Amino acid sequence: MSAIKLYTDESNKTARRTGSRLAILVLAVSIAVFAVLPAAAEEGFGFGDLSADTEEVSGAGTLAPASGVGVAGRADYDTTAFFAAADAVADTPLSGIPTARLDFKAQGASVDAALRLKINEAILNDSPESLLDEASVRIDLGKLDLEGGLLKRSWGKADNEGPLDVLNPYDRSDLSVTEILDRKIAQPMLCATVALGSFSELEAVFLPGFEGHRIAAEGIWAPAAVRSQKVAAKSQIYDGLYASNYAAAWSAAYSAAYAQILALNSALTAAQASSAATAQAELAITSQSSAIAAQADAAADGMVADMLDYPDTRTLEYAQGGMRFTTTLAGADLGFQYFYGSLPTPVASADPGAFVANGYRVPIGYNRYHQAGVDLATVLLGLNLRAELAANVTEDLEGDDPLTTNPAVAWALGFDRDLFAGISLNVQGSGSLRLLDDKVGTGASDVEKDTESVKTRVLATIMQKLLKDTVEWKMTAVYDVQDGGLLLNPTLAFIAGDARIEAKGGYFTGGKDSDLGQFADASYARISFSYAF
Repeated sequence: MSAIKLYTDESNKTARRTGSRLAILVLAVSIAVFAVLPAAAEEGFGFGDLSADTEEVSGAGTLAPASGVGVAGRADYDTTAFFAAADAVADTPLSGIPTARLDFKAQGASVDAALRLKINEAILNDSPESLLDEASVRIDLGKLDLEGGLLKRSWGKADNEGPLDVLNPYDRSDLSVTEILDRKIAQPMLCATVALGSFSELEAVFLPGFEGHRIAAEGIWAPAAVRSQKVAAKSQIYDGLYASNYAAAWSAAYSAAYAQILALNSALTAAQASSAATAQAELAITSQSSAIAAQADAAADGMVADMLDYPDTRTLEYAQGGMRFTTTLAGADLGFQYFYGSLPTPVASADPGAFVANGYRVPIGYNRYHQAGVDLATVLLGLNLRAELAANVTEDLEGDDPLTTNPAVAWALGFDRDLFAGISLNVQGSGSLRLLDDKVGTGASDVEKDTESVKTRVLATIMQKLLKDTVEWKMTAVYDVQDGGLLLNPTLAFIAGDARIEAKGGYFTGGKDSDLGQFADASYARISFSYAF
């Protein structure tokens, strides 16, 4: 289970509506500010015409860089159908979501600013804070670049999620989103980059807070571990930390509704014993009873969610930072990095005493860790090779702390190559090896108990562009070696200038206990239309 955001009551609905209005206000102000920047620039900020590449300066006759404000963006419309099985359409209705993306950039002689917005109904209603996708200011001081803001930055050489790409968490609440930059969650950070010669640079990054991965708490993208905890708690058979507490939450919610449901059931029995003319009354009673049960479910879910006490990680207590050195040597691009921060997956305290002391709420925490890593990119035997290796060192150096994950080694190895007839192939393997594995499970309620010590995932993409790049087909396969889960993503796209029409599918298969196979009911087909401007 990862960091979960739940909205379960009217107060939170009100907060969402307030957040939506605030998001709209932020959007309007942002557009207005960037709209007036050119005029302000002409009067005193030194911004010029975007169409000009250079501007002649009086006197020495030298040329100064041109500057100004630019706007770009993209409009998308997606419609998606979900399938309960390979040939059976689920009850989930066909959904369509229009999305607008706007990029604003302002550039001066030695400074530039960028603002990226992403707007759709789901963001405005459910997570208005996600409206601001990125916002940054960068200052060029010769060999030193300073940048700060809400940023997405990539570390490492891997094409997909590599072990060294640690600065941004991922939004995994919708697994139909496959582009890595769309999955990344921008974070507040300060970056300083120093050029060390022609082929080397040193980058330092400071993050004043922390955020874990986001996962769905309900719906088709909610992991089985989250769904099963609730279901098992309701039936009072879950054998684990939350058993009695979850059961108490369900009991408290249902006790308030039990008398009403009992009375309705009695009325329904009486109606069924009378003439057929009472069929409409039976339907009304059944509907009312179901509505009460649904309200009880929602109330219990709220109680359960409130039992999980997540810390406020947007504080300096959770500050993170790291350094990365990159260079080129003998035709190979090399990178070396160090990072100190928090692992993005939370752990829950299994100590009953801690639960009581915390006001009958489960304390949730994040493990701190050090990472040392190295990466390589080179060409060998006609293959564009990329490799990453990382050592993640937690505070559990003995391997027997039940609340701290063990140290681990993580890796990624991949290549790409053009084959024939415009066909290209990209393959990446990645995984991790848990150290001191013989100590796992020796402590009470160890957070890594019953989990695999070795994890390996293989991702392969083959694609081809045809008819002067106006038609593109692609097939991506993701396979988890240990549990046998598989995801297939076929794509067919038609490109006409800046417009793109795309048909895409997602097919999940494998065991119900596998990371990918558990989403078999979320297999989908999607058609999207987009226009870039």
